[in-house]
Amino acid sequence: MMNLIETFFGKCVRKKECKPHFSEDDIIINNFRLNSVHCLPVKVKSGIELDYYMDTGKDIYLLRLQDKIENKIIFINRDLVNITIKFTYIIVRKKLSENINKELETVINKLNEIGFPKYYEEKTFEIEKWE
Repeated sequence: MMNLIETFFGKCVRKKECKPHFSEDDIIINNFRLNSVHCLPVKVKSGIELDYYMDTGKDIYLLRLQDKIENKIIFINRDLVNITIKFTYIIVRKKLSENINKELETVINKLNEIGFPKYYEEKTFEIEKWE
């Protein structure tokens, strides 16, 4: 019972905290609303990362696209820095093209194929094909 209350309270807090980030410039793919966390891609040692808030209608997630050849989707539960809110990070490691909207559509379709959003535990999926 306590876990159910914590889950419900967590969803309410995430929706309240992320609400200002969603606006008219959202990208909507298969009823998922995405909005970029940063104005520009973040360059890290291993390549480029793109971060998005993702609203599924039931909860808010952080989607990170990493330009890597690993072909994985990783679900990780973490506290957001400086805030006591738990988020599920969805880290997608794949070779990215320049058409980011197409990449986001491909990722959302793959998330639907693997049964997202039912994962609250940490889990990794190896992806053979991104089509």
